[in-house]
Amino acid sequence: MDGFKRLRILGCILFIFAGISISAQAQNRPRLYPNSNCQQIVDHTYYSLCYSERHEQARWVIHFLSVDSINGGAKRTNDFREDPLVASGSAGPADYSRSGFDRGHMVPAADMKLSHQAMSETFFMSNMSPQRPEFNRQIWRILEETVRDWSLKLGGTYIVTAPVLEDDLQQLPSGVSIPRWYYKIVYAPEHNQMIAFLMPNQRNDESIDKFVLTVNQLEQMVGIDFFPQIRDDLEEHIEGQVDWDFWIAVHNFQLF
Repeated sequence: MDGFKRLRILGCILFIFAGISISAQAQNRPRLYPNSNCQQIVDHTYYSLCYSERHEQARWVIHFLSVDSINGGAKRTNDFREDPLVASGSAGPADYSRSGFDRGHMVPAADMKLSHQAMSETFFMSNMSPQRPEFNRQIWRILEETVRDWSLKLGGTYIVTAPVLEDDLQQLPSGVSIPRWYYKIVYAPEHNQMIAFLMPNQRNDESIDKFVLTVNQLEQMVGIDFFPQIRDDLEEHIEGQVDWDFWIAVHNFQLF
């Protein structure tokens, strides 16, 4: 490794160390909403979603993943149920019965260990999407764990998670659409860094870096402006590139 790269990674680590102290009030950060002309935005305690009645699932879900939420003591509740805040009525647990698909969390339960309420709200069916078990329990799980690791070391990050909802998707017998693709965006506001992943809803044994793309590329694919609140010049800069060395440095950084 050349001297410049060593200095660059050292700089990332110093920024990471500074970010660890940010978590105290992180859960009180302002909500950010993607610009997608959404007809039904639902705000739960620690996450928001845009519900698609046509596909009976969220078009996108966004939450701030704090250190406190990762390290909390709330236990998994498994209380899958309809979302009472969806005006048109959300999907229900029976809609996935004997379908062969997992009720895949968009906001992972393990991201919401801050309290019983925060954990329980991740089991609203508006937060679910039909994921193949060999996808949900393997590469998607690895991605979720990696994002928690990054968030822990960076003092918290904004996360957007969603299915790609296309017009011609197959459906479960209940009418819930089966996405072909899922994506996840990680935004570290204290470090002006973003990264996006787009993965097919199927088994895949490749490493997660094979599915990296810029937020700009993803926005062009799905027609959503994910962070319109960011100043335009800054938004264009951080959404138009991925600094993979930064994310590797975060992953390799050890907390003492």
